[in-house]
Amino acid sequence: MFTLLRWWFIFCLSALGLGIATFLGAPAYLLKADVSHLSFVILGIFALGSIWIGQLTYRARHMSQTFRRHLPLCWYLAEVQMGLGMIGTLVGFLVLLGQALGQPINTADTAAMTQLIAKMGIGFSTAAVTTLVGLSASLIFKLQLINLEYQLREPFEEE
Repeated sequence: MFTLLRWWFIFCLSALGLGIATFLGAPAYLLKADVSHLSFVILGIFALGSIWIGQLTYRARHMSQTFRRHLPLCWYLAEVQMGLGMIGTLVGFLVLLGQALGQPINTADTAAMTQLIAKMGIGFSTAAVTTLVGLSASLIFKLQLINLEYQLREPFEEE
């Protein structure tokens, strides 16, 4: 019973954090800062996977053996979130370098340099945002999985 309550606590804190981020304008910022939009894919995997882990946690109290086969896929989803964050980092750096190396740089023209730095900033923001979202989502997802594995290791003990 406590395992399900721990999952619910983690889920509610995650939902609260996403709600506060939405209130503060995070979706609009992500649209502007992440040109790859991988952060939305990561958040979608996180949301759907968290609900699935909640269902597994609820059902694992009664049928722990049948849900053990889902654990490798759940751990893979956690790694996918982190991997997509790293891919977004590489995409961001490719955008950054493409802007910097795609045209000759005239260091005497301050207006052109200002424009180039602004374009390079888009690539850097993509790299930073996707890394942050991917790693954060993966860590919270793994916390939920550790909670589920605790329930599956001790299925017959009363908590």
